[in-house]
Amino acid sequence: MKGVFSAPGDYTHFKSQVPLHKISIGPKLWRYYDFGPKVVPPLICLPGTAGTADVYYKQIMSLSIKGYRVISVDIPHVWNHLEWIQAFEKFLDAIDVHHVKMGM
Repeated sequence: MKGVFSAPGDYTHFKSQVPLHKISIGPKLWRYYDFGPKVVPPLICLPGTAGTADVYYKQIMSLSIKGYRVISVDIPHVWNHLEWIQAFEKFLDAIDVHHVKMGM
């Protein structure tokens, strides 16, 4: 039987290198990837409503190699934009991020 090898750009390699973090903040469970140097402001990747944090796996891997910190977030259920803003601010505070770059 042949072994399974993963290349730096594939999903299997990503999952073996980048842990999925989970944090509960109030009633919301946040699932996210945080990869790259912690000394730079992160690029925040937000998937569409049907997407998950791992849709950005290629960007996470390629940008972290170039010195970027990338955080990709599963968006928990919210009822409106005000709840989203408040929940996202609490999430950023909980992971001690105060300066970000946004990407969608």
